[in-house]
Amino acid sequence: MTIFESIDKAIREGYTGTDNTCNGKCTKCGECCGTILPIDQEDADRIVRYVFQNKVFINRFILVMKGKLQCPYYNGNQEKGCSIYEARPKICRYYKCDKKGINLSEMKSMSECYPVDMWAFAEDIEKEMKKHYGLNKKTRETIK
Repeated sequence: MTIFESIDKAIREGYTGTDNTCNGKCTKCGECCGTILPIDQEDADRIVRYVFQNKVFINRFILVMKGKLQCPYYNGNQEKGCSIYEARPKICRYYKCDKKGINLSEMKSMSECYPVDMWAFAEDIEKEMKKHYGLNKKTRETIK
């Protein structure tokens, strides 16, 4: 069964999920910020570009919520809840945590996506960024 068949089946069976909003507004709870996310090359390129341009480092604070490891770019309940919000992957843009349903046509645009361990991806980006800027742990803070 493909991801689209699974989503279609869930919709037909009336799956609504859990409403994690407060009166329809995002609470930045991080429930949607998983460590494994489906992304495509366009998402990856956008994230890398954004991270380099904005010198975004991994959030290394303990991000275990309800027993789940969160995306390394989830920054808790601060501002948007995501340090790469402007460059977030499509799945994050399409996700509806207010139980309004899933737009299958949007999801179908993700046909070239593959599951990515966001921690490994973010660590690779950070390693390259440190080389690019000539940083080590002691000097990391100086470029922010």
